[in-house]
Amino acid sequence: MIIINKCLDIYNNKKESRVMKRALKVENSVIVNTVETLPTGVKVLTIDYCGDYTQIPKALLYEGKVYGRSGWNSDRNTVYFRSDIKLAFSIDK
Repeated sequence: MIIINKCLDIYNNKKESRVMKRALKVENSVIVNTVETLPTGVKVLTIDYCGDYTQIPKALLYEGKVYGRSGWNSDRNTVYFRSDIKLAFSIDK
């Protein structure tokens, strides 16, 4: 959600209009670097990650579809996610 605030500045006896935009941060989000489609129709996402391997997300929700982690290149700090990875979710009672 972007909130737009307009304000008037007086500079050298001139009125200048300036638009200030504000954005909200999205919790638990990551930047997707690439999205590719393999010849089989499977989509592959990549993200950059340079932290502890055990903290890499097991899955990502991207454009309404869940992608499962399929690999990690520690030399390039790149994590790969595929659309054909089958995932299971635990349900607490």
